[in-house]
Amino acid sequence: MTQRSTKSGSMPFLRPIRLPSPANRQRSPATAAAYAAFQELLRTAQIEIYFVGPAAVPQLADTLKQAFAAIENRSVTPVQFLNPSPCKAEPAVVREALPVNQCKMVMGWKTTYPDRYALKMMAMLLGGTPSSKLFANVREKMSLCYYCAANYNEAKYFMQVDSGIETENLDTAQDAIAAQLDAICKGDITDAEMDSTMMTIHNTLCGIGDTATSYISWYFGQFCRGTKLTPAEEEENYRKVTKEDLMAAAKSMQLDTIYIMECKEQEAE
Repeated sequence: MTQRSTKSGSMPFLRPIRLPSPANRQRSPATAAAYAAFQELLRTAQIEIYFVGPAAVPQLADTLKQAFAAIENRSVTPVQFLNPSPCKAEPAVVREALPVNQCKMVMGWKTTYPDRYALKMMAMLLGGTPSSKLFANVREKMSLCYYCAANYNEAKYFMQVDSGIETENLDTAQDAIAAQLDAICKGDITDAEMDSTMMTIHNTLCGIGDTATSYISWYFGQFCRGTKLTPAEEEENYRKVTKEDLMAAAKSMQLDTIYIMECKEQEAE
């Protein structure tokens, strides 16, 4: 085990910490089980370590490699990060009554379309920005929802539209949301909508690097999908997406599930 220490005028470095040997520790059954689980984790887990700092520390990678090389019989269990599930033959409708004052409706679609840039950009154009179709039409013009937003889950090939609605507007809002997706399918996409969506993507990608955590989150996402793109390279791929790509992405969506959290009547005390 190591800890970070700092010398005046030098970069942080790693210093060993001396721990009692396993033979000198008394363990309860629970402690022994936890230690065995920890050893199994070290032996089989896929481990990613990220370092973010003002300058490179060349010896860090070698130090970590040597530490893990000392683990006997290390055999990493493969992890499948992208794990889509098949779409249901018929959309499922799930209703749940809870003691709340506002209904919530979540509509979920699944797809097998391979272009993740078109899928994510289509979801943003549908309901991921203040100028999106859902916000401009379903929320503002039609006043059917308190909020209405779309997002795309890349790992599950799943898009959901999340909305807060009054009970009497549930059916109307469901039709209106579906109509906005259908509009994209038919090519009802303005240049202003494309520009606004791309501007949001640009601003989001430019924000990566403002914190160490944002760098780590970014490159962990790259690791999960097996790529090594920088934010700038990612933006270039988004800029290649055409209206026709967005139409194809929208047409690929199949309605899978509708979840409705209904307002349960509460008894008077």
